[in-house]
Amino acid sequence: MELRELAERILYGTTLDEKLVDVEALTDARPGEAVALPPRPGRPEPLRLDQARERVAFPGATELDRPGARGRVLHFFANHELLAAELMALALLRFPDAPRSFRMGLARTIADEQRHLRLYLERMRADGVALGEIPVSAFFWDCLRDVASPTDFVAGMSLTFEQANLDFSRAYADAFRACGDASTADALERVYEDELLHVGRGLAFFERTRGDDDARDTFEAWRARLTWPLTPARGRGRLFDAEGRRRAGLSEDFIDQMRVFGASKGRPPSVFSFDPSCEHAWLHGTGSPLGREARALEEDLDLLPLVLARHDDVVLVRRRPSIAFLRSLAAAGFAIPELVTDVDAIEHPHVASLEPWGWAPDVATTYAPLARRLRALGRPLDERVAIARRVNRKSFALRVMEALREEGALGELGDRRGGDDPRVDLAPGALCDDAESALDAIAAGLSQGRVMRVKGERGTSGRHQRRVMDEAELPDVRRWIANQLARQPGLVVEPELERRADLSVLARVDAEGSVVVEGITRFLVDARGRYRGTVLGAPSFGLDERTTRFLHGEGREPRFVATCLGRAARAAGRALAAEGYVGPFGVDAFVHETAGVLRLRPVIEVNARYTMGHVGLALTRRLAPGVGGLFALLRVRETGPFAAFASRLSAELPVRPGARTGRLEAGAVFLNDPSVATEVLAVMVVGTPLSTLIQSTLIQRFGAERAGDPRGGSDRLGGRG
Repeated sequence: MELRELAERILYGTTLDEKLVDVEALTDARPGEAVALPPRPGRPEPLRLDQARERVAFPGATELDRPGARGRVLHFFANHELLAAELMALALLRFPDAPRSFRMGLARTIADEQRHLRLYLERMRADGVALGEIPVSAFFWDCLRDVASPTDFVAGMSLTFEQANLDFSRAYADAFRACGDASTADALERVYEDELLHVGRGLAFFERTRGDDDARDTFEAWRARLTWPLTPARGRGRLFDAEGRRRAGLSEDFIDQMRVFGASKGRPPSVFSFDPSCEHAWLHGTGSPLGREARALEEDLDLLPLVLARHDDVVLVRRRPSIAFLRSLAAAGFAIPELVTDVDAIEHPHVASLEPWGWAPDVATTYAPLARRLRALGRPLDERVAIARRVNRKSFALRVMEALREEGALGELGDRRGGDDPRVDLAPGALCDDAESALDAIAAGLSQGRVMRVKGERGTSGRHQRRVMDEAELPDVRRWIANQLARQPGLVVEPELERRADLSVLARVDAEGSVVVEGITRFLVDARGRYRGTVLGAPSFGLDERTTRFLHGEGREPRFVATCLGRAARAAGRALAAEGYVGPFGVDAFVHETAGVLRLRPVIEVNARYTMGHVGLALTRRLAPGVGGLFALLRVRETGPFAAFASRLSAELPVRPGARTGRLEAGAVFLNDPSVATEVLAVMVVGTPLSTLIQSTLIQRFGAERAGDPRGGSDRLGGRG
């Protein structure tokens, strides 16, 4: 039989007998002219691809004991084999001038696909399922029907769909064998061995024909040939078969890149970016240069949103991390999302949401190309920037305090001016928009023997604030205040309290204005008030007994602090929603001690953006039950060269995921690449007592004279200021 006749029977035939025609010998003497693209292959009525029918979920490998699940799995596989044969027939008819090796190789592969289909039909009959009983998908056909060349065809078929089938056939062979169906497992093993040959055959053809001027490695050259919705993520199943890929001829570099490549397989992704300098831009404008430390933080930690993203989301990065580093994250159980350096590289036609760390003006410009793809944009990007600028002020916390009073929250939160719960302190600071009122507020506090702190409305992470201990400082403070008011919209003056635990409640305002409270973390700061880390696990992990008992209502109200902070977060969320804000936010709070009494200040600052608390909460969810740890930001001066420090810490604390849960039980995980970080290293350490962590080699260079004493109850790494 002529190869063209075989291809026409398989592509246009409307019966399974035509699709499964068995040929002893083939010739390719009359390849003919290229055919026009048919909208769909010929099919028997129950298998037509142009019918709108309700989709059926593909059963997972752990669901085969459910009634009918085995037959449904085999039905999906049978349709995939049929589609593969039809697409290969189409390629023969569309590319009659392709090399003979390509065309005869496709003929051999078609024979394999036919044999696979017969195997599946036989096993389906044994399970009482007939082909056509379940709706079939046209996905393979829609992806590959109009590829431009034979090289593009093998990129999509051999290196994508058939590579993925290495994972699927191996995983389901094991699953069928585990549930006692050895016959189906054997059939899948035979399919697996054939797929190894198909992937190897496609790889060899791809390398020969992709072009001598293409200097990219095989992975990038293959990726460049794929068009949406195909991405390398489509070439991988849930269980990754590295050994099979080696047997098929794929290189270790290719396999590593496959292992860590993330991308959506259909769900519109959310797009994340790390923009920690948003407050700087709100205060100084986008043209103002960042300081060295802020710039290093932005560059070194731009992968941090990976912790917040799903595997099918997108994270914008300034530079792509190394494959070796991504592999270490994957080994620790982190799903790697799609990483791009430019929004123009995002191929998905739809975007679920934009998730910048904060809405700085330049972020709106960066995201502008995606605005038309957003499923629900809501407010224009420049309006979202304006809202974020308006609500991110220190005085917003005072507004939330007042809202709590107006809501009648005193019975639940208390007020030292007459509320019925003296454990809760709602005393506000003073908002001052001129130097005299600020100085008067400072002097009033000093006269009562208090140390006072003055904070700029837009100060962040310990910047734009001043500590005042006595009246002798006031002349110098006056000059500092005048300088700040020249740049700041106002100042907040408040007494400095003896803090025992810094807390943050994390929440989100959704598009309808509802407030969702996500959780509470405890964080660590240094003497200047700069963020240094977050305790992982329960907020009380590592605290002294007295403060822990306070958090839990002395044992009588286990959710005392959680209730208070949840109420505060909902009040803050309603205030943000009233301004039009949508997105994540954090409310900072603390437990302080005054005259020997512990009290809770439920609102000290509201940050309408992502915070390190969100990162800490996401990391906590990766811990095994009952395990605690620490997420810390370290500087070179504290650890020495990061690469050497990381090597030592990894050797001391190897990663150990739980065998049953897959969650982390112990180890050190780096969240940015120690080999390229210049100033800041993000590390997650799990399974070690917090007091040990604070005093160990991890934190030792913070300095004993600045480190809080865990036994005394303070975990502020820089003292109790």
